Amino acid sequence: MNDIEQIASLLSITALENLEDFRFIKERITRVPYLFAKEKKILPIDETADKILVATSDPLNIHSMHDIGFYLNKQVEPCFCSSEILEEAIERCYQKENPKEDRSTDSQEYDLLAEKSDNPVIQFLNRIFQEAVTKGASDIHFEPQENELTVRYRIDGVLQKRYSPSKKMQAQLVTRIKVLAKLDIAEQRLPQDGRIKIKLKEKEIDFRVSTIPTIFGERVVLRILDKGNIALGLDHIGLAEADLK
Repeated sequence: MNDIEQIASLLSITALENLEDFRFIKERITRVPYLFAKEKKILPIDETADKILVATSDPLNIHSMHDIGFYLNKQVEPCFCSSEILEEAIERCYQKENPKEDRSTDSQEYDLLAEKSDNPVIQFLNRIFQEAVTKGASDIHFEPQENELTVRYRIDGVLQKRYSPSKKMQAQLVTRIKVLAKLDIAEQRLPQDGRIKIKLKEKEIDFRVSTIPTIFGERVVLRILDKGNIALGLDHIGLAEADLK
């Protein structure tokens, strides 16, 4: 029994000597950003309806396993392999992708009302999106504090406090937003910009996403661009004809 098998046996997980025969590797299917896979030494290699099979050369990296399970909304089944095998699989899987490419322009649309999930974080974020649009907010602010996360809407130019979710929910909310905006979830030290396209009751709504590192975590601002709210001309805002002259 080699070292990989011994460690896997102690952790009660599967040891793998080869990743080439797994579906995601053969078909070059990617489920996480390239930089995340490289930095966290972790790679999804196959999946079922409710489970994702993940190869890693660092089986004690519980936080990364949790992150993958969260934003894929599936149970994670970890497998242990050597660093060399994992690196080769990552490069093969992503060889058609440019890791520095800006994917924020991807036109994939997220249908808010069609999204069904039992995950409380996903449900909470969906409620925020829908509520902010309904209330006519122009921005949503996720502001990390020392002991809590503050969620504010900008309505008629004024920031209004709406929610103060548990600090424990902060990282999961930020991760979910980053996934939807196709940002690098592993990068927490530099600002990032992206976009989320949402469909809500036949309306198409763009969210411009900006993340900014702070001492208490990443601050996230979403600018809401509702294509249905078209700016009115001066002759349509209720002014008397004499006032327009």
